[in-house]
Amino acid sequence: MEPEHVHGPDCNHDNDDNTEDFSTEELVFAANDKVDILVDLLVKKGLITEDEYEQELNRYYKELEAEENNDSNNSENNNQSDSSQE
Repeated sequence: MEPEHVHGPDCNHDNDDNTEDFSTEELVFAANDKVDILVDLLVKKGLITEDEYEQELNRYYKELEAEENNDSNNSENNNQSDSSQE
């Protein structure tokens, strides 16, 4: 399966000869690189420490995992109550 292509920032819809397509994967990698550079800059300027960044990232992932577990439990409970009504 061919990766989905998205028009890049230099895309000119009036002239297809000047369009540059980026795959979704390329855009994800580019966004990740930008985040890494931004974090490095914040650390270099002393606005945050690497530890603060790591702690916040870990907190975010724990919250995300808890939400996913909660959604999964709610889905299971809904399925159980649906089958008990049959």
